[in-house]
Amino acid sequence: MTLALLAVLSGLALVDALNPFTIAAQAYLLGTPRPMRRSIAFLLGTFATYLAGGVVLLLGWSAFVAQVLPLLPGWAIPAGEVILGVGALIFGVWSLRKAAAGTPFAPPTDLSVQATLGFAVASTVADLASALPYFGAISQIEAGRFDDWTIGLALGWYNLLYCAPLIVLIVARAALSENASTLFFGRMRRAIDWAFAKILSPLLIVVGAGLALDGIRRLAS
Repeated sequence: MTLALLAVLSGLALVDALNPFTIAAQAYLLGTPRPMRRSIAFLLGTFATYLAGGVVLLLGWSAFVAQVLPLLPGWAIPAGEVILGVGALIFGVWSLRKAAAGTPFAPPTDLSVQATLGFAVASTVADLASALPYFGAISQIEAGRFDDWTIGLALGWYNLLYCAPLIVLIVARAALSENASTLFFGRMRRAIDWAFAKILSPLLIVVGAGLALDGIRRLAS
């Protein structure tokens, strides 16, 4: 692997690492009581899932999908879009009603390590669908026709840089005094709670309505 390719992979990974949802999730976990175990679980779950996603992509998942999609009936994808949109709409309206009743939906503060791992896997799989820098890195690695050892090192390095903000947050939580860390991460957790209460519901309703309408339009055509 050349230095030029390593530089390209590093640049793509650092851009990919600026994932607001993943960083916010880690910051939120670090603002909960006794956070280190679940925060480390979130880091490891994110790293392992993103790495596995890269391996799957290199093994030809995209080619497999390209072969399978033409076999699906024309209505299948639009129907799935409608179902997803209606689901988002229902959840958005439900959470909006909870907020109006004075009990806004908020992320849990007492997740177990196992639940945190499951959350990390699910959120990372969802992120993979829009991980354009990762797709670019995979194509660069694929074009190099490296041996398995070099491919493993390249993917490992990319994913280490992708998880760098999560590692930095954990190190900061460990390095700060108890009072300083409680103040800093507590404020971040309250900001995320506010965002969930004020922004999540309207956003889900708008996105859900858009998906449902687009699916219906595609079904009708």
